[in-house]
Amino acid sequence: MKNLLVFLVVIFTAFASCKPDKITEVVVEGVLLDASSLKPIEGGTVEINTGTAGLAGTGSAHTKFLEMTTGSDGKFHFEYTIEEGLKYVLYADAPNHYGNRSIDWSSITYNGETPSNSTNLTLQRKAQIHEIIRLPPQATLQLRIINVDKIYDRFGLNAPPGSPYGTGLHHLTGMAVDETHTFTVYGGAEIILNTFRYRPGDGPEDGDHVQVPVICKAHDVTEYTIEY
Repeated sequence: MKNLLVFLVVIFTAFASCKPDKITEVVVEGVLLDASSLKPIEGGTVEINTGTAGLAGTGSAHTKFLEMTTGSDGKFHFEYTIEEGLKYVLYADAPNHYGNRSIDWSSITYNGETPSNSTNLTLQRKAQIHEIIRLPPQATLQLRIINVDKIYDRFGLNAPPGSPYGTGLHHLTGMAVDETHTFTVYGGAEIILNTFRYRPGDGPEDGDHVQVPVICKAHDVTEYTIEY
């Protein structure tokens, strides 16, 4: 009987050791800010996604694990148990702002800093993680384009920073162009409009590339005119 009890204890210990370790008492907290004004964002969504961890911190994190909506102070707070072998990522979205999911912010800065990207959360026992998440505000650009000099017969514009790919203007044609187009762009920071002007007979590589810097007021409409 004694030998049987010893055997059962050994089996139970081996079985228990195969279970994934749990890291308890993990706290993730912080504040969600407008990157331009640095004011708290009310009504933003902050969530932690989880998924399988890969080599060197890579892997998927597409399953929503926890979520909360920020109040007037922009603060968020999570407490939870983490399972080792999984990856945890902090995401944020907010009305009239750009979210931080896999975005390249290299083209804009606010107060000398680029906006926040998604954050891979470190796995440490009794971890206390504090994050400041800065999201870029959206703005509306009403862009009027006028052919004044009658030198170019085609005009092109790449998608303005903050607008989805493919939303640019591809070869407005003719000498009598006078059009207005509306775009959603990054607000409160200088953005560069990449324009292309072509003379009659110019090939795709012969046109003039002209960069136009613009600052659009956050959460507002900015009217701007390009004459060529």
